[in-house]
Order: sequence, then structure tokens, then C-alpha cells
Amino acid sequence: MKLLLRNIFYLHFLISLLSVQWVAAQQTNIAQLQDQLKNANNDEKIVINSLLSEAHMAVSDWKAAMQYAKEAEKIAKKQKSIAELGKIYSLLGDISFAKTEYKDALNYYEDAAKYYKLSANINALATTYYNIGTLNTILNKTLKIDNAFEESLKYARLSQNKGLILKITEELFNYYYERNKYKQSLAYFKEYAQIKDSTFTIEQKNQITVLRQQYVAEKEQLKETQEKLQVTNKDLAATKDILTKTDSTLSIVQTQRDTLSIITHIQSEEIEALNFEQAYKDQVIKSQGILRNVLIGGIVIILLFMGLLLHRYLYKKKTEAILRQQKEEIEAQRDNLEEMNKELEQQKEEIIVQRDEIFLKNDHLSTAYETIEQTNKHITSSIKYALEIQRAALPSEEIMNSLIPNRFIFYRPRDIVSGDFYWVRQVNNKTIIAIADCTGHGVPGAFVSMLGISLLNEITLRTNVFSAADILEALRQEVKSSLKQTGKFGEQKDGMDIALIVYDAKSKTLQFSGANNPLYYIRNNELNEIKSVKNPIGVYPRELPFSNTTIEIAPTDVFYLFTDGLVDQFGGEKGDKLKSQRFKAILTKISTKPIKEQEILLEKEFKTWIGDEEQIDDILIVGLKFT
Repeated sequence: MKLLLRNIFYLHFLISLLSVQWVAAQQTNIAQLQDQLKNANNDEKIVINSLLSEAHMAVSDWKAAMQYAKEAEKIAKKQKSIAELGKIYSLLGDISFAKTEYKDALNYYEDAAKYYKLSANINALATTYYNIGTLNTILNKTLKIDNAFEESLKYARLSQNKGLILKITEELFNYYYERNKYKQSLAYFKEYAQIKDSTFTIEQKNQITVLRQQYVAEKEQLKETQEKLQVTNKDLAATKDILTKTDSTLSIVQTQRDTLSIITHIQSEEIEALNFEQAYKDQVIKSQGILRNVLIGGIVIILLFMGLLLHRYLYKKKTEAILRQQKEEIEAQRDNLEEMNKELEQQKEEIIVQRDEIFLKNDHLSTAYETIEQTNKHITSSIKYALEIQRAALPSEEIMNSLIPNRFIFYRPRDIVSGDFYWVRQVNNKTIIAIADCTGHGVPGAFVSMLGISLLNEITLRTNVFSAADILEALRQEVKSSLKQTGKFGEQKDGMDIALIVYDAKSKTLQFSGANNPLYYIRNNELNEIKSVKNPIGVYPRELPFSNTTIEIAPTDVFYLFTDGLVDQFGGEKGDKLKSQRFKAILTKISTKPIKEQEILLEKEFKTWIGDEEQIDDILIVGLKFT
């Protein structure tokens, strides 16, 4: 009991000593950093203040940690250091999280995500969105949980962070499963199971292979030891035979000695009887010499055999000690192998249980998936019918050939129906052409696009407004009225981005106005851009008036109206966005070709760029040439 208490005392003393040493080391680190801070420039101060914040976090001094992080933020903003601001806001989020100030932590992580996007830090974005998803879960912000985790998953896939992908897919699987969204849950579960299986295949199977190799090696070593034991047993048997023969030889020597004694006695009596005193003396001397020699020879033989016996005895003892040690080692190896086998059996049982659980979940998910699949068929059928309605609302091929025969339309909806649309109408010998990108894509975007087509038809029929800017202004007011948008907090911000031109064939002029969508035209192999007003069609905090730009058309001019779908599409070798610079280069390259051929070339460029990536948005590009 005293020994136990003494050990406990020593353990507490050691823990206290290590804690003191840890704190002392951190204090030394803090002092060194504070010395470096005195002579540092602004860029160095950002890094040193961040390190001081982390050092104070290590000793749970949250107030000082927050103070240094805030100082780093202040200097980084002054220096406009985008990359460092992302790290600093992540650090502020970590401090707030440790203090259980979850709302502040969420705000800091969201700020960090903005700066990580600007600096294109994919790994940091994946981790930051995972933290945002975790905080949304803690704060019970259910509408934002899946968005954050899906953003995290997108960047984790780009950075091929399998460990984080595994955690996110498990979160999303449970999230959708708890909300009876079985199709999404099944998709994430399949990805989770695939990564989990690959992880087991790489790690657990390697471990089993190593254990099996150890088992085979130790089994071979045991076999060799047993063979050595058999050889040793044979040596012991041979030694035993030698000892037996030695005992027999000693018996013969003793018999011979006894015989010599008898002979000497008889000879003494004969000499004594013949009274040959001198001969007797000589014979006695001679007999004593012989006896001495025989005794010496016998003693030598005995000593030799005793030496041999002692050597064999010592060899036997040594061999027994070696065998005893080998036996103990073999028994220890056998116990280790039995323990390994038990662990392998336990792992096997755990894997079987996990497999059974996965099979059970698969059965539930399969049943749910069949129900979802049936529902999906009905929904898909309805959406396809909506597609027919949307196609009917778009200008017919006859109208397009009549009003703008020299054109191409590159139209690639992401889903069955689209949030992008194109519209053409002739009023008072002027041709009005518009392309628009409505909020969202798929069914929601399609509803807004139908509203946009209907309102454009109504505006151009009932009014005498033919200025491009006036048409957009009228459209903005109608959209706000139809969607009951007042600008109040929390209401829907649906609307559209649009580019609209009015072509006057008589004067050979073109009038343009745009809401977040510009106009490109190429003249003499040089691309020109007419910028749009940075406002959407719909409610906006700071509404600006739409402007008109008039262009006198040259015979070789080629005009392009487009939405942002292709510009924002991921692809290429690095999975980047296409962006405006590449898009302009593509248009410049194809602009010298006939207008119909340009659509074919654009299709090839699109397929080459997107590769195996998924299409992320609706794509609409219209090329026009007025002759």
C-alpha cells in the first residue's frame, strides 16, 4: 500500500513538472516573439502577432490570444494581405470556438472563407466550410447545414483530401437520412462506403498481411528450433552411451588391479618359500614398479574419463539452459501469435458486424430509393411536359429565320428545363433581341424564364417603348410587381440578368442595354466590349438607371450575346473556371468563320474544356451578323 501511494505521488509530481515545463517553454517562446516584434516590418508583424495568438491559445490565455489576433487583422487589412486575412479569421474562429462563442466563431469562419476564395486556397476552403457546417449543426441552423457541408465536399474533392471527404459524406448521409431524403442520403452513403472500403483495404489488409508474414516467419523459426532440439537430444544420447562405456572400462581396470594384487601375493609366497631373499627383494621392487605403473595408468584413464564426463555434464547443463531459454521464447512467441489471432478474430467479427449493418442500411435505402425512383419518374414526366411548354414559348425556327437568318444559338440547359432563355420580336420594322439568365436553374429558373418571356411580350405589345434601356426599366418594374418585391429584409430576391439589343435595319444601327450581361462584338479581328449596368432585373439595394449604347454596324461586325454559364464552367487540366479572358479568345478565334460553322467550333471548344467535369449552370450564347 505504501509503495502504491509513493508511486501515485511520483506520478502527480511528474505531471506537475511536465506542465510547468510546458508553460515555461511557451512563455519563453512568447518572450522571443515579443522581442522580434519590436524591430519587425508590417508584413512580419502580421505573422508574429498570429504566432503570439497561437502561443497564448496553447496556454489557454484566450484574452491575449484574441488581442494579438485582432492586431494581426488590423495590420493585414492595412497591407491588403488577402492570404493572411483568411488565416487570421480562421484563427479568430478557433479562439471563439474554444471559448464556446459559437455565433462569433461562425462569423469569423465565414469571413475566412471569403478571403480563402480570393486567394484560391482550396485546402483551407474545404476545412473552413466543414467548420461552418459543424457550427450550423451546433446552432441548429438546419437550412444552412447541407450547403456548408456540400461546399466543403466540393473543395475537399478538388484537393483530394480523402480523410475530410470521409467525414463530410458521413455527415451529409446522416443529415439527409434523418430528413427522409433517401436519394441524396444514398448517394453520399455510397461515396462514404467506397472511401471507407478503400481505407480498410489499404490499412487493415496491409496490417493483416504483416501479421501473417510474422506468423509464418515465427512458425519457421519454431520448426528450426525443434530440429535443433532433436539434434541436441541425439547428442545427449551419444553422451550417455560414452558414459556407460566409461563405467564398463573402469570396472575392467579395477578387476585387473585386483588380479595383479593376487599375482603379487603368490609371487611373494613363492619367493619366500624358495628362500631367495635377494630375488624376493628384487621381485618385490619389480612388482611394486609394475603396480605403480598400472595404478598411474589407471588413475590417468580415470581422470581422463572424469574430465570427459565433466565436460559432457557441463555441455548438457549449457544445452539444457539454451533449450529452456528457447522453450520460453517459443512459448512467448506462441502467446503473441495467439493474442494476434484473437485480435484478428475480433477485427474480423467487427468487420462482419459493420458489413451486416451496411447491408441492413442498404436494404432500407434500396426500398427508399425505389420509392424515390417512382416519384422521380412522375416528376421527370411533368418536367418534360414543362420543357415542351418552355420550347413553345421560345421563338420558332421560322420566326428566327425570318428576323435574324444569319445567326447561331448555342443553348445547353444544365437540367431538363432551363433558367436561360432567348427572345425575339419585331416592332415597327425594328428587331428586338434579348438573352437572359434567370435566378437558379432547372424548374425554379424555368418558372422565372416563363415570367420574363411573358412580360417582354406584354411590354412590347401594350406600350410604345422601343429604347433598349426603357424596355429593361419597364421589365424591372413588372418583375418586382409580379414577384411582390418591395426590398424588405428576408423576401425572395429572384430576378434575371439580361442583355437586350434593338436592331434598325434601315439606319444600320444597333442599340444595346444590359443588366449584369455585357455585349461583345468583333470588328477587324479585335474584340470590343460594351459593359452593362451592375444591376439585375428585380429588386436591388441600390438601383441604377439602365443606359443605352448605339453602334453603327460595319459589314464584317459579329455580335455575341451570352449568359455566364460557360464563363463560370470548371474544366481544363487544373479544373479551373473558363473565365472571361479564355472566352474572349475563343470568340476571337472563331469569329472569322461563317456564322453557322461558329456554333460547331464552339461545341468542340466546350467539350474539350469540360472534359469529365459536370456542367454547373445553363449555357446560352447567341452569335449575330447583320448584312
